Amino acid sequence: MGSNIYLQKICEQCGKEFTARTTVTRFCSHTCSSRAYKDRTRKDKVEKIKTDTIRIKTKEIREIQARDVLTVSEVAALVGCSRRTAYRLAATGTIKSANLGQRLTRIRRSEVDSFLSLPAKPAPQEKEYEISECYTVGEALRTFGISDKTLRDILKRNGIPKFQRGKFVYIPKKLLNEIFN
Repeated sequence: MGSNIYLQKICEQCGKEFTARTTVTRFCSHTCSSRAYKDRTRKDKVEKIKTDTIRIKTKEIREIQARDVLTVSEVAALVGCSRRTAYRLAATGTIKSANLGQRLTRIRRSEVDSFLSLPAKPAPQEKEYEISECYTVGEALRTFGISDKTLRDILKRNGIPKFQRGKFVYIPKKLLNEIFN
């Protein structure tokens, strides 16, 4: 049963213009139809895998949240950090932990909750120095007659800040003068 309708349409797969004989034709050829089907099934599979992965992850987190005592790996998953960071938090005492033997470090859920509820510490603001109040590294070396290594050691030992603007590194004059005078 043929159709007397001839419509100019654009293929959804390749984008070429073609003549369709029905109003529901979407593709210009069997090849484009097969490719579109393959793309559609591939997208469906990828979407299914993504939803399964999300479902498994949320299930694991729900199971972790239900427990009172957690392992270091579970704490890392719950907080969203690496295992090494979780061990460091336990070692420094930021989160209290109990070591029940080799590879048996356990942390209470309440400790993790109290850690997460702590306010974030703001980063310390470094004092801004005017460039006119600073030596460049070369000027400091010439002024005080010292070597590069000596200057570096003095800056490190005394905690003197240095900063870079453009291609020059600056050191506050006031702080260096206090040390050398």
